[in-house]
Amino acid sequence: MSFLVKFGRYAYNTVVRRVLMIGHTFFMYRTYESVFGSHIDAWNPDVIHSHDGVTLPAAANAARRTGAKLVFDSHELEVHRSPPLPYLRRIQVERMERKYLPQADKVITVTERAADYLAHEYCIDRPTVLFNAPPVEPTPMPEKWEVYDRFDVRADLNLHPRDFLFVYTGNITLNRGLELAIIALSRIQDFRDPNERFGSRYHLVAVGKVQSGQDRAIKRLASAYGLEDCVHILQPVAPHRVANYISSANASIIPILPVTLSYEFAMPNKLFEATLSGNPIICSDLLEMGPFVSENSLGLTYSADSPEHCAVKMLELIKNYGQFERSVARQIELNEKYSWEAQERKLIAMYQELNTN
Repeated sequence: MSFLVKFGRYAYNTVVRRVLMIGHTFFMYRTYESVFGSHIDAWNPDVIHSHDGVTLPAAANAARRTGAKLVFDSHELEVHRSPPLPYLRRIQVERMERKYLPQADKVITVTERAADYLAHEYCIDRPTVLFNAPPVEPTPMPEKWEVYDRFDVRADLNLHPRDFLFVYTGNITLNRGLELAIIALSRIQDFRDPNERFGSRYHLVAVGKVQSGQDRAIKRLASAYGLEDCVHILQPVAPHRVANYISSANASIIPILPVTLSYEFAMPNKLFEATLSGNPIICSDLLEMGPFVSENSLGLTYSADSPEHCAVKMLELIKNYGQFERSVARQIELNEKYSWEAQERKLIAMYQELNTN
């Protein structure tokens, strides 16, 4: 009986589920078209902004019917999502993009390499790059975010001022490298800071939404390495609060694994939350994120698959912490260059150009 159960699970995960997902994707394309198409036509819009790949067919068809300009926001490489798409579904998504992306009047994406990829792969004008950055100016908070309205990560954890705290923000899920960060953290416990600025206990907190039961996996791993009291998980905070919330940590860690091309090219919102928080950054040396951190003197990078190298860089940061603290003037410069307000100006300029064509 156990053999039949195992075989059934294997067959479902390897064959049935993948076939069903192809149908699911097609169904989603058709659903957006049937539910929203007539309403979009009734508005007779000047511009239709498609904010995700699943909405692109409906948006492109509505733009053709109404004569509206079409903008597509490719906020990640749809064909190269994580976890990797099954082969047949990947072909399905790629064919959808190949059909509809050339119909867009403007395409937006989130990294320079992603812009180059999309321009080359689909023979379109190079997309406008808008970083997924938080605002620095006060922002009205929707009511649904009030439950996440907290202000100080260190206070929420009740840590001693000399406890060194690494903070991760974002979804707590697969391929984000939290397991590697925990192993690296275990390597530096009891290290004595030669400057006596910090104690000998080092903490890691993940602030974000838990997916796929990863909190249990993380807690088991922390326990296996004797870090039950040093690895923490906190609920997310309101998006516009994140940078200020984590600023009481000592460093931000971004241990993303390059499991897909989208992740290899990643410039995630957690990178800009860390940048605007003022925290020194330790991150995996991905193709675009690594040079960004190094060239802007934001922190240190390590080989993405090596907890040992990550631990070495953690120690380097702790021993030389003063070198990575930013002046007020430097932080203002980073805020002006990389905040949402800077991205907003690029977005407005793109729409102005769209309006003149």
